[in-house]
Amino acid sequence: MLEINVANADEFAGRSTDRRRVMSIIDHILERKWRIAAELPHEEVAMLIHCVTLKFRDSASAADIETFAQAVAALPGRLDFPIRTRQGRDLGERPANADYAIVTEFETLEDFNAYLVHPAHLALPREPVESMQSVQFRVKVPDA
Repeated sequence: MLEINVANADEFAGRSTDRRRVMSIIDHILERKWRIAAELPHEEVAMLIHCVTLKFRDSASAADIETFAQAVAALPGRLDFPIRTRQGRDLGERPANADYAIVTEFETLEDFNAYLVHPAHLALPREPVESMQSVQFRVKVPDA
């Protein structure tokens, strides 16, 4: 059984120092956290997969994109729970595709919810990002 949650994250593309905007984003994340928790029964979650696709701004330089990639690659070492992250640029085979994708695996729903509000996640560079889409789904891991 596969259940999918989709969220439009365009609102997170711009970084703001405005406290009200930051608080609004955190409120949105926390509200979403509880909605996801209600939709994913704990006893069935073997692994939670979080996929993000994004488009970079036309003004994003190769250095901006590399800085973004390095920040994502550093995430596992900055968190106090295990995650596995894979990322890469689109191959360019289809013009309507996103520019970049990130796939992150979480052991538990609690880890995912902690990730959403973790300072290391919130500190990812957002300046080069024009828009983002995300989807979360669960998979059962076969017994080894």
